[in-house]
Amino acid sequence: VEEHNGHIFKSTQYSIPTYCEYCSSLIWMMDRACVCKLCRYACHRKCCSKMTTKCSKKVRFNQIFVLFRDAASLICSVLAAIFVLCVLLLKYDPELSSRQFGVELSRLTSEERAVPQLVEKLINYIEMHGLYTEGIYRKSGSTNKIKELRQGLDTDVSSVILDDYNIHVIASVLKQWLRDLPSPLMTFELYEEFLRAMGMLFISVFPA
Repeated sequence: VEEHNGHIFKSTQYSIPTYCEYCSSLIWMMDRACVCKLCRYACHRKCCSKMTTKCSKKVRFNQIFVLFRDAASLICSVLAAIFVLCVLLLKYDPELSSRQFGVELSRLTSEERAVPQLVEKLINYIEMHGLYTEGIYRKSGSTNKIKELRQGLDTDVSSVILDDYNIHVIASVLKQWLRDLPSPLMTFELYEEFLRAMGMLFISVFPA
């Protein structure tokens, strides 16, 4: 097997006279000949290294390979761009960014705001209007009103007017917010420490 100009020649002998595609003379049955395994280009053994014509199948194969390579590169670039766009949309989706319930506490706080705006708003209102209300944090408000207030806070905390709601509704929504936290305020990691601290407090208040 010999390669030249993209051709892959192998030695052969023809059973019938065949024209050499390089010198245009006949290749007789006893002559040593070569034929390209790809494009079937036939020539004398001595003409094999002289021919200048490139293998048509090899050229076509290379063109197809380059085409597929470029197409694959383009597809990868498009997919990468779509992925980045999806991440950005997810990150900056107004609906997701305003959501208050069922999200990590770290999303609702920052260096400038140590307490989530929703918590601050609800607790301040309860302290001003509900501390002396019988059953505060124990009695539940209207289910429909709780759902309405929760949806309003999830849409825009600052625009919600709490005067439109009963104090028990407001307290119930605050309890729901605490209940929906993915990680509780008394974290799982420090749960045993909280229990130990409560035990020490109990002993100090009620000594044996």
